[in-house]
Amino acid sequence: MNQQNYIKIIALLSSSASIISLVAFSTNYWLKATAILSERLESRINYGLFAGTLERHQLASTLKFDLKIVCNLDLKACMFSCQRDHLKRERELKRVYNKQKLESCEQNLPSAPKTFRMHFENSTQGKSNNTDSNNKKIKKSYISAPLWLVTVLFFSIAQLFSFVSMICALINIKWHPIEPIFNIYGLYIWNTVVVVCLFGTLVFWYALYSNHLIYNVAITDTLRQELNFISDGYARLGYSFYLLLILILLHVVILILLCFRAHHIDAHERTFHSRRNMNIIDDGDGRFEFY
Repeated sequence: MNQQNYIKIIALLSSSASIISLVAFSTNYWLKATAILSERLESRINYGLFAGTLERHQLASTLKFDLKIVCNLDLKACMFSCQRDHLKRERELKRVYNKQKLESCEQNLPSAPKTFRMHFENSTQGKSNNTDSNNKKIKKSYISAPLWLVTVLFFSIAQLFSFVSMICALINIKWHPIEPIFNIYGLYIWNTVVVVCLFGTLVFWYALYSNHLIYNVAITDTLRQELNFISDGYARLGYSFYLLLILILLHVVILILLCFRAHHIDAHERTFHSRRNMNIIDDGDGRFEFY
């Protein structure tokens, strides 16, 4: 296989990785969970880095709420709130932190069936005995704002450099930029950075999951002091998280192909007793300069 074919395969893999990275970043399935209030009332939750959905199930009735993340760096805490307004979400997080009463998601939905509200009122009785145990869990309930922020930062950097790697690979199919950062040398750098950042994203989100989310998914329902839904043991990682493993594999394969290409050029040099730059493509095409 000649040098240009290596670059074509690398460009194809880089394009696939960029698409998968965009899917992982934008989808809301980094976490899936169930939160239970009683045998007849439970919620199914899924969310990503920024937003998600909550489906409330009671017998044959279902309500759906949108979840959006809200963070307070001063409190070092984040949560996914069902409140529709950003200011209300910020106030809700502060009320959670101060262990004050919160509004249920149903109170923000005037069209909610009466059966849901009646069940909430009836469930109030007998819940006060569990307040102390809930308060003990509250300390581990929040999403750690630093962990979440670092996770988003690492994945954003990985996505940016994945896109740069794709563009450089496409350019090198036809041209050979004389600037090392844009030619084959650059592909080594960009893909290495992507692998490191993706691995960091993987580690930090799993740390967030194992230290916080596995005990409490940090939504309005599970952080309330009254009528507290329980999600302890009902959370699991979603498919968007596992896409990170596919992305890491793709970029590692790209680095392996780059190494095979370099080995191919070295073997060619030894055969023909010529010294040539490992980044020159033997297709006779012109060079390309960036200014």
